[in-house]
Amino acid sequence: EKNRVLQSDAEAQTNDLQSQIFALQEKNEKLQSETEAQIRTLENQIVALEERNNLLQNEAEAQAKDLQNNILELEDANKVLREDSASRERQREEEMLEMKGAYETLLEDMKSEIDKGKVTITQLRGKLKVNMLDEILFDSGKTTIKPQGVEVLKRVGNILLDVKERAINIEGHTDNVPIGVELSKKYPTNWELSAARAT
Repeated sequence: EKNRVLQSDAEAQTNDLQSQIFALQEKNEKLQSETEAQIRTLENQIVALEERNNLLQNEAEAQAKDLQNNILELEDANKVLREDSASRERQREEEMLEMKGAYETLLEDMKSEIDKGKVTITQLRGKLKVNMLDEILFDSGKTTIKPQGVEVLKRVGNILLDVKERAINIEGHTDNVPIGVELSKKYPTNWELSAARAT
């Protein structure tokens, strides 16, 4: 009897252990399945992150290359600007020296006329201005240059031949004496007379 009771207890314990083992196996399989799912999810996330990282790296490299190209372009443009600025500065200095040379030559060549107050020569801001009294060039009311005026203009012209790429403006002036009756048929006012003299 005692033997049967022990045997029954042993069987009950065995069944209980088997139930526990079976439950643990199911739990283990479930955990294993969940773990594998998590691993797959992590692997997918790692792949996605690697792809994202590669994409970002490619974009960063492209941006760095673009930036480097922009820097090179800016350096080239800056170099061109510096060279252009230096060239313009040299040209300006040459023009100033050229103008100064013309100014000094005119002063020397026109000394007699300047001393008599018939010619004035000024230089300001890269511009050279030669003023001549009308009596050197024209008789009153006339537009034909006098021989003395032709000579003076030739001397000025020969000096200005060395001044390159400069605009030369010629202005004609008259006195304020009213135009006479005969002359007014050709030149109604002093303005027309001055324009004809400049021409």
